Amino acid sequence: MKALLFIALLCSVFLSTGLSAQESKVDIDFTDTPLPNILQEIKRQSDIKLAYDARNLRSIIMSVQLSDVDVKSAFDSLLIELPYEAVFIKSTWLIIPSENYVKSQSSEPKRDFKVSGRLINSQNGQALPYANVSLQGSLGGAVSNLDGYFSIPNVRSDSIPLCFSYVGFRTRCIDLREHETENMIVQLEPTNTYLLAVEVIAEQESDD
Repeated sequence: MKALLFIALLCSVFLSTGLSAQESKVDIDFTDTPLPNILQEIKRQSDIKLAYDARNLRSIIMSVQLSDVDVKSAFDSLLIELPYEAVFIKSTWLIIPSENYVKSQSSEPKRDFKVSGRLINSQNGQALPYANVSLQGSLGGAVSNLDGYFSIPNVRSDSIPLCFSYVGFRTRCIDLREHETENMIVQLEPTNTYLLAVEVIAEQESDD
């Protein structure tokens, strides 16, 4: 009987610990940072158990600013435009491909196609040169040229989605099944990054 009471007490302690970790508040402020680094900071602040495949996430560069939000809200904000979701299973948060993305992978026949387009600033339409274009789950990708144009040949359908990242801009991922794959116009949104001007004053030494 005492053993059963001890086990029940132990389970309640673990359960309450897991719930309190979920309710922990976090503050994150990152600019042009790999997603795994941001996830690790959330883990550090909230003391949660977290599991994910860093190989698939490290190419995602993000800028994010969140203040006093719970763990679930933080994950939802991070993953809202990505083909991933955060699920809580047996006291551990898992970052996994979203259900819709998994279904699209299994139902879509594999085929090769070309992806091409141009990256521009969503506010002024200017080209974004040397932006990173990456295929999730693979090492394939490209870099835009001086005029913002990019091209990737022989892309397989299981390489979707396609993610775009550029310094000072929010990372964007798109599902290639829902877009034209050639001559795309991809708009990236600038982050709110401000540079402080520094005035340098040279003082002339006296002849004393």
